Amino acid sequence: MRDRADHPAAIGWKIEDRRELESAAAESPGPIQTPRIEATPIVIIERHFQQTRIACRAGGQFGIVILSIDNQRRDPVGLNRFRCNRVQFDQHDDRYARTSEWLQIVDQMWSEDHFSFSGKYYNVNDSVLQPKPVKKPIFYAGGESEAAKETIARYCDAYVMHGDEPARVKEKIDDLERRRERLGLGPMQYGVAGYTIVRDTEAEVKKELERITDVKQSAAGYGNYQDWLANTKLEQQVSLEDYSVSNRGLRSGLTGTPEQVAERIAEFKKAGVDLLLLQCSPQLEEMERFAEQVIQQDSKTTAAISGV
Repeated sequence: MRDRADHPAAIGWKIEDRRELESAAAESPGPIQTPRIEATPIVIIERHFQQTRIACRAGGQFGIVILSIDNQRRDPVGLNRFRCNRVQFDQHDDRYARTSEWLQIVDQMWSEDHFSFSGKYYNVNDSVLQPKPVKKPIFYAGGESEAAKETIARYCDAYVMHGDEPARVKEKIDDLERRRERLGLGPMQYGVAGYTIVRDTEAEVKKELERITDVKQSAAGYGNYQDWLANTKLEQQVSLEDYSVSNRGLRSGLTGTPEQVAERIAEFKKAGVDLLLLQCSPQLEEMERFAEQVIQQDSKTTAAISGV
């Protein structure tokens, strides 16, 4: 039995556009592991400005994945440091309130000069950032609470979701679209996590699925996982099988023969999904298999249809 899937890695696949390369980094607004060091908007702008320029020069795009998570609870050593230094913990909705301010500042500093902002968490006075990025980075974020969805609809460019069936994913997309319309904003991009197992036969798929989900509740990380569940606001209960891979990836149903997986992807596309956050283990071998048996075959099918 295993503690968890062998470091399943996530890679992003934009269903429509296979030519543009997009790099991304994850950031969590607010205090990080060392007390009094904070991922402030200014720090983030300086950290990622060069990455943005490189991506744009290569004809691509740079993205920032916003993580409004409770970092302290995931790091016992960091938690003790915070307590010793009397650093205040943000509760769930407070984290999204902080994120809202953070996003406003970063976005505005990339688009205007002499920018000022006064908020509960951050204050900026007459700030100037030059030169501006050629393309503003895309803000990706996910969350299932009301605070999360309202923040994402108002300030982000893309909504990324835990794994789920296409019909349920469509309900979430429709909900975010209604929020955007109410705010007078245009459509977003939508992504969903999915753990992939592609094999020639269903028997092989079943065997690999059994290997991936063979976990134990006594695993060292399981306690931290349960603690995270207790301090988040999810729409659904999470099973031990869901724990075996991250972000409920198995619920997306991207397991099966190449034809079955391609059909599932078509269902997600119809539901409004633009981006698949693919999880696989071991990464290199499974990425190559997925690219050859699913992506390339889908490209050939699309080309054949376009030529008719």
